[in-house]
Amino acid sequence: RDRMALVFRTRTVAGAVGISDQLVFTRMGQMTSSKLAVRVIGIDVSKNWLDFTVMEENQVLMYKRIENNLISVKSFFKELKGCKGYQLSTTLVCMEHTGIYNNYLLRHLSQINANVCLESGLHIKQSSGLKRGKNDKVDSQRIALYAYKNCKEIKLWQPKRNLLTRLHHLNALRNRLLNVLKQLKTP
Repeated sequence: RDRMALVFRTRTVAGAVGISDQLVFTRMGQMTSSKLAVRVIGIDVSKNWLDFTVMEENQVLMYKRIENNLISVKSFFKELKGCKGYQLSTTLVCMEHTGIYNNYLLRHLSQINANVCLESGLHIKQSSGLKRGKNDKVDSQRIALYAYKNCKEIKLWQPKRNLLTRLHHLNALRNRLLNVLKQLKTP
């Protein structure tokens, strides 16, 4: 039954060699094709910085560090559009799930309909084995390499519905207000 998941979106992928395949996204958001992603972008997310590594065919094409804000994210993807051979439909964007620090990036990626993978940092670390050296540049390269090697098993991220996001924010506000009320009542 898992194999018979409904197809909700198909896109044509033009490979670097001129071969065209199709990316098929199942209901579970899994990529199912023989030629999945031509390019992979690995992103190391931190509070102040985003480190991008763009890979194609297991080769690093570009590394860039930008500030973690919406303006910088938009300008980076605008710059990436100008690169030769770049197509959003054939690019897989992979990053670690770091909570609120992903928000600007995820908001922009959902607006431009990008193929996004949000993975646990522990899962990425365990898949690469025991490696020495750790900095933001190396982490973004490892994330990109993880996405390239595991693109058949990767589940694509689907944004939450706006209603659920709003309810989550309202519930958090309610909890904060209840805590303040409790503090005010306590002498």
